[in-house]
Amino acid sequence: MIVPLHKVLAAIWSVFVEIDIFPRTICYDGYGCFTTARPFSGTLERPVALLPNSPEKIATSFLLYTRSTIHKGEILHRQIQNFGHFASNKKTKIIIHGFLDNSNLTWEDVNLIIVNWTQGNTLPYTKAVANAQIVGIDVAHLIETLITKTNTTLERFHIIGHSLGAHIAGYAGARLPGIARITGLDPAGPYFENTDERVRLDQTDALFVDVIHTDAIAPFELSLGISQAIGHVDFYPNGGQNQPECSQTAGKILNGLLNYAFEDAEGIIKTTVCSHFAAVHYFTDSILKNSCSYTAFSCLNYNAFKSNQCFLLCNNDAGCNQMGYYADPSRSLGKHYLYTRNIDQKNYCGIYLFVYHYQIVLYSDRNGFLSARGEAILTFISNKSMPLTMLFGNEMLTYTSNSIKTWMIPLQAEPIDEPIQVNIKFRKTKEDLIHWFYTDKWRFIKLVFIDGQKQIKYTFCPNSYPRTHTIFLPCVNN
Repeated sequence: MIVPLHKVLAAIWSVFVEIDIFPRTICYDGYGCFTTARPFSGTLERPVALLPNSPEKIATSFLLYTRSTIHKGEILHRQIQNFGHFASNKKTKIIIHGFLDNSNLTWEDVNLIIVNWTQGNTLPYTKAVANAQIVGIDVAHLIETLITKTNTTLERFHIIGHSLGAHIAGYAGARLPGIARITGLDPAGPYFENTDERVRLDQTDALFVDVIHTDAIAPFELSLGISQAIGHVDFYPNGGQNQPECSQTAGKILNGLLNYAFEDAEGIIKTTVCSHFAAVHYFTDSILKNSCSYTAFSCLNYNAFKSNQCFLLCNNDAGCNQMGYYADPSRSLGKHYLYTRNIDQKNYCGIYLFVYHYQIVLYSDRNGFLSARGEAILTFISNKSMPLTMLFGNEMLTYTSNSIKTWMIPLQAEPIDEPIQVNIKFRKTKEDLIHWFYTDKWRFIKLVFIDGQKQIKYTFCPNSYPRTHTIFLPCVNN
C-alpha cells in the first residue's frame, strides 16, 4: 500500500509539534490559565505551541536531601505537615533538570531539593516546553508552603536549573518576587531565544540571576542553548559554544541522529549534548572553590575577548566575578568570558588542568620611521616555578615606533607564579614577501604582565640593551 506523502509528512511533524491554527486556553484550579496565543506562540521563534498537561498528569515531585538524609531523600509536598529534616535556618538549593536529563549534584551543608518532572519532560519537545509552566508554579507553591510552615525566607532560596529547568526556575521566580538567586545552566534555546521575557528566564525573576552558556550558537543555527544574555551576569566559557573535546556545531546534530538510530545513549551524550551538559560540569566543579575558581572577565563579546581588546584587571573594588557557584552580584556584571580545558576530564581544574589567563603589554621604543615584523619570545623566570617560554603575538605582528601591543595568553600548563625577570628575544619573520622592508632588530622599553586569576600587575623595565635580546627586571618606578 502506498501512503500519501502528506500523511507521511504529517506523521513526522507530529513527533515534534501539534499544529494549532487558532489560539487556545486552558485553566487549572490553583494554577491559573495558559494560552497558545502570543507571546507563547505565533512568533518567528515560536511558530506553534501546545497547551500544558494537567498538574496531575505531570505529577511534579520533590526530594529533600540534607546531611542527615544524604543517601535517601525525603518526599516533600504541599499537603504534608511535617517537613522532616528541612532546616529553616539554612540555605535551600532547588535543582531542576532539563529536557530528558536527570540531576545529581553534591553540595555543602544546605537543604537540597531535587525537582522531578519526568512525566512532563517527554516528546514532543513543544509539549515539554508547555509543561514547564506548570512545573514552575509547582516549585513556587512548594517554596510558599515552606515559608509558611517553617518560617524560612525567600532570601535563603537559590534555584539552579539546567536547559528547560532554567526557564522553569524563571517561571517560579516570576511568581515569587524577592527570591534570592536563580542560576541558569545553559538555558534551553529552541523556543526561548529572543522571546518575550514572560516566556523565558530573565533578570527580573530573582534578585540575582547568573547564567552559564555552553551551547549557545546564533539563532537558527543548530544548538540546544540560548545565546542572548538574559541574566545580571552571563558567562560564556570558550565563547559559550563548542566546548573543548565536544562535537562542533556542524557535526553534532548528524552524530546525534546516527547515535539515536543505533540507540547509542552514550554516543548521544558525547556528541549532541556534550556542550549542553558542560554547564552542569562547570557549575559542580566550581563548588570546589580552592582548586576550581573560574575567574571570568568582562568583555563586549567573544571576538573582542579573542582579539585582546579586553583588560584582564577588573575595574571594581570587589574584583572579578567567578563563573559558577560563587558568582556574586556585588562584582562585575554583564557578559563575561574565559577559557577552560577538556570537560571530559574527571576534574576540570587542578594545577595542570586549569587554564590560566595572562595578559602581556609590550611598549616599543622610539625607532623613528623604522618598523619590525616578527615574534617576541618571552621567558619568565620565578623563584617559585620553573622558567617558562612563550610567544607574544605571531610572526605577522608589526611593531612601529612607540607602539603598544597587547596579547592575552591562555596558559594550559604550570602557572607563572610571581615572576622576577623576563627575557625578551625578537625574531624577525622570514615568511613575508616584503620582509626586507622591516628591520632585523627591535627594542622594547617596558613590559606589563597581568595575572588574571590573581588580579596582580607586574611592570618590568630593561636592565640591559642588546639589540635583539633584553633582560627585564621589575621597574623601580612603575
